[in-house]
Amino acid sequence: MLVAFSHLRWGFVWQRPQHLLTRFAREMPVVVVEEPEDHASGTDIRIRRDHGVTVVTPLLPMPSGKYGFGNHVNGQIAQLIESIVPPGTDPIYWYYTPMALGAEPTTARPRLSVYDAMDDLANFRAAPPELRIR
Repeated sequence: MLVAFSHLRWGFVWQRPQHLLTRFAREMPVVVVEEPEDHASGTDIRIRRDHGVTVVTPLLPMPSGKYGFGNHVNGQIAQLIESIVPPGTDPIYWYYTPMALGAEPTTARPRLSVYDAMDDLANFRAAPPELRIR
């Protein structure tokens, strides 16, 4: 199983993550965890399938001025996706943003972790200061 954490929405633009992950999905289960969406009425997840990939969107109440992965939500995301990554599995964790570190379920230990550095995200406008540290 491969679990990818992405700052890009799966359906935004078909680009490298979609090309790679749909190919991997031919050989193994692939789950893409998108950045959370603001959901004022509590926590939930939206799950859909696309091109053989399971796409998971955490729905969380977001603190004012905060968005995306980060310390403010990663623990909640980890709990929400525990049921998708079975305990005792040895998934591959694939990161498109270092801000997702800590969003992994604590019930599974990865056999491999990959950081796919597509862009210099720390230099993007409005990038969180923590991004440069990570």
